[in-house]
Amino acid sequence: MRRQIAVGLHLGIAGIPWFTTDIGGFAGGDVDDPAFVELLIRWFQFGAFTPVMRLHGDRMPAEPVHAADGSPRLPTGAPYVRELMRDAHRNGRPVMRALFHEFPADETAWSVSDAYMFGPVLLRDDRQAHLFGRVT
Repeated sequence: MRRQIAVGLHLGIAGIPWFTTDIGGFAGGDVDDPAFVELLIRWFQFGAFTPVMRLHGDRMPAEPVHAADGSPRLPTGAPYVRELMRDAHRNGRPVMRALFHEFPADETAWSVSDAYMFGPVLLRDDRQAHLFGRVT
């Protein structure tokens, strides 16, 4: 997963803001396996700070998801992420931003590869293990 940070940053710089990973992988993975559960936790932690947080895959048993009134659930997004996506669409600013994007005058920001800004406000730093856990 660590390499996905570079992928997301490069896509944003290239003008493609719609970066995501398929949390949980597409197929396989035993939800009774503690190692897979740990992977899912770390994947969700990373996914929460990507432009599109998407749990994707085909695991059994599967059940349809509906709202309390029986209607199918629709995709949702937090207002902050929607605003970031709107800004990306209108102004070309990436959602996942290399530190140099927000801090161009800071020479150190140009060499950091394990942290990024999620929009202009939130910092996602792999070194903050007590907040996010280690991405491996």
